[in-house]
Amino acid sequence: LKEPFVHYLVTGAIRWLMQDKPTFSDSPQPPGTVFPDAHSMLINPATQTLEHWKYASMLINIIRAADGDDEFTVTRDNWNDGTKTQKSTAATMWESARTRISMFVSSERDIFDTVYQDLAQSYSDVENIRNPHAPRAFPDSDDVLIAIGEISRNLNLRVLNGNTDDRLQYDIRSTDSGESKIPEDVYTIAIGGNNLGRGITLSGLCTTLFLTNRGADDTDVQKQRWFGYRGSHLEFVKVYCPTYVWQSNHPSTHEGLREK
Repeated sequence: LKEPFVHYLVTGAIRWLMQDKPTFSDSPQPPGTVFPDAHSMLINPATQTLEHWKYASMLINIIRAADGDDEFTVTRDNWNDGTKTQKSTAATMWESARTRISMFVSSERDIFDTVYQDLAQSYSDVENIRNPHAPRAFPDSDDVLIAIGEISRNLNLRVLNGNTDDRLQYDIRSTDSGESKIPEDVYTIAIGGNNLGRGITLSGLCTTLFLTNRGADDTDVQKQRWFGYRGSHLEFVKVYCPTYVWQSNHPSTHEGLREK
């Protein structure tokens, strides 16, 4: 989970820098304000909801471990114990954890360097085709580290299953006075199973941790809609998939679908 998470953070920081650092402010803005492009990570564990809570716990705890904190276990109960005026226990823990993301990245500098170098090469490969005569500069690693600290305060964590009311909201919101508000989900990590096989498209999906063995053919086809169109940020897209899962989902098992 550490490398996919670092990949998500680094790509998010780079995309924000290359967009000239648009505001993350939740206050109303003048019409036409440019907000950060959507940037998503998908964690797709087994279909059992216990696995969803497990990976939400793992994500929080790898961050907390960098500061020597005790582990926290996310459950259905503490994810949903919030009120209209108070965030849930798990949501409060996530807000606390995300303030320490810079510390986590610093503690995993080897992973950061590997991810950054791979992305620099991927960017160069794509940019030399997209803009061969005037390729855009790739952000410096020190600037990326600083930017991670800026974007981290705005990361949402969503668990999408039948036990939560979480929904992905990528649309710009409008106020009664005609001003614009940033979408609820700009930089979001989504964890889910079957509910993500229902034709959902994750805007700005760059990092996927795919851990689900092959299911029914119609569900597998629906899952392809997660990806949407990636032409504008193809160089930042990566799927992490263990060998045993890849073999279960290998295209060789889909001859009938290809023929159709």
